[in-house]
Amino acid sequence: MLKSEGKSRAEYNQIANYAYTQDAINIKVGSKSPHIYFADVVAQCNGGPLKYGSIDSQAQLDENLLANCLPTSAVSMSTAEFSDFLRQRRKLMAEKIKAYYFAL
Repeated sequence: MLKSEGKSRAEYNQIANYAYTQDAINIKVGSKSPHIYFADVVAQCNGGPLKYGSIDSQAQLDENLLANCLPTSAVSMSTAEFSDFLRQRRKLMAEKIKAYYFAL
């Protein structure tokens, strides 16, 4: 999706864009914009059918976003907001690393 939106390889092939996703989920997401597939995940949290994984509550979704350093705003972002997503995620990743470091 990012490539077809004109994003360069340097933009989408960076650590702030990587997240572990099961192959089956990654295939289902395909080239959908985040606000499209996250709408289905939010629906799952509100009793809808499980389409992407097993997250079925807002608490689980929030926990997953936090664990993966994904900004909560990602659920409503489009690919046009990719630069904002990367900026926010880099900050969350740095905060997580800092907290871990000081916990040693």
